[in-house]
Amino acid sequence: QDIFIGEADAGDAFLGDTVEVEVRESQAFKATLLAYALPLCTLLLGLLAGSALGLSDALTLLTALAGLAIGYLAAKLTEKSLRRSPKWRPTVIAAHRSNTERNE
Repeated sequence: QDIFIGEADAGDAFLGDTVEVEVRESQAFKATLLAYALPLCTLLLGLLAGSALGLSDALTLLTALAGLAIGYLAAKLTEKSLRRSPKWRPTVIAAHRSNTERNE
């Protein structure tokens, strides 16, 4: 599968080569929490808030959806800032030359 990984350290790879990348396990786990757990938690907080306030079912649903939207937005904004950090970038561990010739 072709994936653009941004400004990762390309090592000895050239444009068109197939590369193997590695992401630190701890960083992958944190990214998963950010992408899935944060929006889920804010959805549940919105649901609990609507219920605690004694709102109707329809309004409780809306507070839950608002919580989900807030969590998604927070995850997106955090992801954008984390992309700039070198420790969140994948590392190229192997490069496989493509069949095309290079002009060097």
